[in-house]
Amino acid sequence: MIAMKMTLRVVLARISRRPLTSGSLEAEDQDDFGLTGGTITAAPVEALRQTNKRIYVESILDVCMSFLAIGPILQSSGEEPTRDRELTDIVLNCDGDEFLLASKAYLVNVRRRALNINLATLDNLLVKFASLSTQYIYQLNDELKLMIIRLLDSTAHLWTQPDFVGYDTVDKVRNFFGWLLELVRVTKDEDGKRTKTKVRSWRVRDTFVAFLVRYMSLDPLERFWTTGSSSVDIVDADSNDDCPPTLPSHTLPTINQDEDIRVRFRSAYAHATLFNLSLFNNNHPMVHYREIHASLCTDMEM
Repeated sequence: MIAMKMTLRVVLARISRRPLTSGSLEAEDQDDFGLTGGTITAAPVEALRQTNKRIYVESILDVCMSFLAIGPILQSSGEEPTRDRELTDIVLNCDGDEFLLASKAYLVNVRRRALNINLATLDNLLVKFASLSTQYIYQLNDELKLMIIRLLDSTAHLWTQPDFVGYDTVDKVRNFFGWLLELVRVTKDEDGKRTKTKVRSWRVRDTFVAFLVRYMSLDPLERFWTTGSSSVDIVDADSNDDCPPTLPSHTLPTINQDEDIRVRFRSAYAHATLFNLSLFNNNHPMVHYREIHASLCTDMEM
């Protein structure tokens, strides 16, 4: 265990010297642990090498995190998730791209329920992601948006519990969730002919739809939005508290008009799974079906 944590620290320390989002290329590391930045401006061969380095680092982090999370479970007689404060501190003490990579491997094991996470740790992660989202270099970073979605997805079993309504941490989750809903929601142009969304990456939109399916299965009545109110606005300082929140059930039908067929397919599948929920199955399902059918894309040229 000690050797694995030492490996984690060494790899993360090497990453911190090579920001992934830097605009200029930096010197290569002889051991290939350091990740050079500027993949957009790099030559194709150099960009491929940098991508390969990132894959290697992600694989090492995933192996180390999984070993530290699953190992204690296999050694114990119970099936409780591993509680490892030191491992959590290693992740929280990272910053920038180093934090994005470390939290990715960490949250994978949280989602598997191999690692235990409490409300205090979730709050620290939310604050960390909020801090990154205010930095100019990360404001248009798709990887950050993907990681915020993964954070909400991996911890949904925690913040959807009714016992935690009213906590500041849950308010922070609500702010991030609402921010993502506004980003992914599809709206019409002024002429009403073309659709648009605030996030360009189809991967972000597709990942968010997959998360919405999981959320709706945990909270089909959307009590998370109707109980309690947000007291701290992390992402959008200009939000208006007088406006009603944008509900996931209102946003999901708009995504059927997304410009990317991959996202539209995911959205159509998501709507089909909703009929497995008692809310949609017992309360006039044909009414919901007609509403969904009316929002489906009919223009095959999109």
